[in-house]
Amino acid sequence: MIDARKDLYKFLIFISVLIGIVTTFEFRLLEALSDNLCQTSDPFSEANSIRGSEYLLEKGFFHTYGLADIAYGNKFPDNGVKKNPARPSIYTHYPPGPEWLGYLNFKLLGHGSIHKLRYTPMLLSLVALSIFGYLIFLVEGLYVSVVMTTLVCLVPTYWKMVLALHYHGNALSLLLIMFALLAYAVKDGKYGWGVRSLLLVLGFMQGWLSFDYFFLVALLPIPFLLLYSNEPFIALIRKKTVGFTLLAPGLGFIFAHVMHFLQNILYFGGVNGAFADMFKAAQKSINETLSSGIPFSRLKVIDQYLFDLPYRNYFFGNYLILVLLVFSLCIIATVIGNKIFLQQNKIKIKKEVVAVAASFVISNAWIITMIQHAGEHQHFVPRHYYVFYLIVILTSCLTVKRIYSIRQL
Repeated sequence: MIDARKDLYKFLIFISVLIGIVTTFEFRLLEALSDNLCQTSDPFSEANSIRGSEYLLEKGFFHTYGLADIAYGNKFPDNGVKKNPARPSIYTHYPPGPEWLGYLNFKLLGHGSIHKLRYTPMLLSLVALSIFGYLIFLVEGLYVSVVMTTLVCLVPTYWKMVLALHYHGNALSLLLIMFALLAYAVKDGKYGWGVRSLLLVLGFMQGWLSFDYFFLVALLPIPFLLLYSNEPFIALIRKKTVGFTLLAPGLGFIFAHVMHFLQNILYFGGVNGAFADMFKAAQKSINETLSSGIPFSRLKVIDQYLFDLPYRNYFFGNYLILVLLVFSLCIIATVIGNKIFLQQNKIKIKKEVVAVAASFVISNAWIITMIQHAGEHQHFVPRHYYVFYLIVILTSCLTVKRIYSIRQL
């Protein structure tokens, strides 16, 4: 009990220092951005979101059923959707989560200064980092929490996306909270309504922000069920409590898009208009992408994401290679330890290997199923590998803990 209390004090000191450091850097980034667009987090969509937020503020939140004109006003005329004098550019494809957040910020802080809008993703990133660290501390102890929380905010994608005004920063923060909550729930078998409700809400919030995190949100429970459960996966998910927990994030995400489609029905004045708009957008996206000359070999795009863009220090830099190297060394150390030192398989890593493989598939699911979008948006889709990155760190830490505990016997 005394040791646990000491560890909690150590964690509180650590997280306070880390939050202080991260806050300092985020304020520096905020100062450098001033009222300009963030060039590393999709400035095209960010300009649209800012104008949409201003539209909701000035025209009224319910003027177009909560949908926003993303070409409204005179801000950033050279970025995003161009203004069409003949008609408003009411955006009906993504849910309007980013514009709603911008609207709230404009209401609270005024809309004279753009950089104030970034207070919301900045604050959420700090809260998410704290929640992530604390839940991992409860699940795996002080040292695993310190390692994971530190590595979370070291990768370039964290700093390049964390202040984004469209959805990238907020989506990343919500993903961190969901990751830690799932570890906490699955490790101790906490499949009650409280956890399910939280996962449902987090899934809804993710869905209200975007659509390309669907597989990350819906499938994220799988690696934890593989990693922490002693039962066969199929038998496990047949249990109602586990099955509901597994489905909760994805159901929340889908419900958000159902609600958005209802918005579109209200705006277009009927189901036919909403369906026509949806199919027209999908067809336009496919045609533009196919004519752009981007190579759509899935393996080629995955290879690009892993071995090209990350090495440009834009997403994961060398950190991804580092954690994969550590994981490989853990496997080698386990095999050697079992055969030479322990003379038996006391340390098993099958679960860890399967969980890592599952997380890799999940991180690539959007590329596999939506290759056009993944090929067209190479400036932000590779951040999907954050799930793979986090699972590799977690499994490496768990393997090291197990090796150390066996060594102590």
